[in-house]
Amino acid sequence: MQAITQAALMGYVLGCINPAMLISHLKGINIRETSYGNPGATNVFMNVGKLAGIFVMLFDLGKAILAVRLANRLFPLSRLAQVMAGVCAMIGHMFPVTMKFKGGKGTACLGGTIIGLNWHLFLPMLAIAAAAFLLTGFICTAPMAAAALFPLVYGAVSHDLYAGLLLTISCALMLWKHRENIRGILEGREPTIYKNRSRHHTTRE
Repeated sequence: MQAITQAALMGYVLGCINPAMLISHLKGINIRETSYGNPGATNVFMNVGKLAGIFVMLFDLGKAILAVRLANRLFPLSRLAQVMAGVCAMIGHMFPVTMKFKGGKGTACLGGTIIGLNWHLFLPMLAIAAAAFLLTGFICTAPMAAAALFPLVYGAVSHDLYAGLLLTISCALMLWKHRENIRGILEGREPTIYKNRSRHHTTRE
């Protein structure tokens, strides 16, 4: 239990580090007041610059990987501690205490968690995300598909029900963070690569 608690705290602290806010501030931009208003890589890419957006994405990916790998190094016999570190890195990114619990949507952190826990699953999950995007035309469906399926896939591959349940918590919160995108799809406002049905873009990461 102590290992899981320490891993949770470590993961959450790492997750709270938000490079999107820092970089946009250094550029004199309030990322909250931009077109999407979301402190994530996509918004930085669009409003600050391509290199800045790529940096933010890799940073968010890396902090989740680091959380899981540190937990693996510190608590090598506890799979749940490693899973908890990744889960809490995602939660820290989405609900950081340093930003009044108003963070990003956790897409890159989910990717980092997948790589940290089982890198062999990253490409299959990426393929699932790409398929969801191509089938629907909505960018937001890519991370949502990965979030919906990864807990099931990891639980089945690892034969660890509790690990799957833990991942369900962060992935469910990630889906909840995409609620405006889901509402936009239902109301025909979410932009799509096949037909732009929207005059008003909703937030996405």
